[in-house]
Amino acid sequence: FDTDSEFPPLFQCSNLSVMPGDDLVGIGLAIEVSTQGHCRVLHTVVGGAAHGCGKIVPGDALLAVLDPERAPEYRKTEGLDFNEVKNLIIGRPGSKISLKMKRNDPLLVGNGEEYLCENLFRAAITVPALVPSSNPKDGADPRPVISSVQEGVGILLDFKADSDYPNVSSLVPGRAAKASGKIEIGDLLVKVGGVSTAKKPFQDIRSLIAGTPGTTVSLTFEGKRGLYEVNDLVRGSLGGSNPTEVFIFDNMK
Repeated sequence: FDTDSEFPPLFQCSNLSVMPGDDLVGIGLAIEVSTQGHCRVLHTVVGGAAHGCGKIVPGDALLAVLDPERAPEYRKTEGLDFNEVKNLIIGRPGSKISLKMKRNDPLLVGNGEEYLCENLFRAAITVPALVPSSNPKDGADPRPVISSVQEGVGILLDFKADSDYPNVSSLVPGRAAKASGKIEIGDLLVKVGGVSTAKKPFQDIRSLIAGTPGTTVSLTFEGKRGLYEVNDLVRGSLGGSNPTEVFIFDNMK
């Protein structure tokens, strides 16, 4: 998964007007892009400009992005894939973008209304590592401080009405699922860590797969060769590269 999922810089990107060697960063916005090309907010990251805007809530739709350094008008996200949306958001540190959003929760005031978050500065976001909160010898709480970053293993899923299980629609390069060499496009994801995915909604499956970068998860699939397990898939980017700020992870319908 991911919901690209994936932190300090927003995404790894290409084909952008930045010089080689520049760091590309985002605004602390975690998104998912459906197979129909609709972009939805998963969450904002504390310390990022999207969170600082104070307007964006999970479930809101990202309609368009304005980067005045690249184009004078808003670029619509509808119909774009995850990487195309990602490349609209990231850029050089200190540059600014504006977002056109739409409230998408019937329980909230303003449901269905569009709004703007303007002049959001791109910047790297410092995310705390998994470290002890204190020295147990001091008598303080020894429990670790867990980073709020949630990442997947680079699997994009498709949910179909005629199947109880989601099927694999794509595998993300540089992620554990593809690196395993075992998972095939079209195979059904039937279990996550021993928990059945049958008839589970997208959000539940995403929560089972996603976790702190560097931790592992085991998945069970059913394909042409029958049932098989892929164990100890590492969440997050492989090879020590910076993870992206957003789940790449889960395509949904």
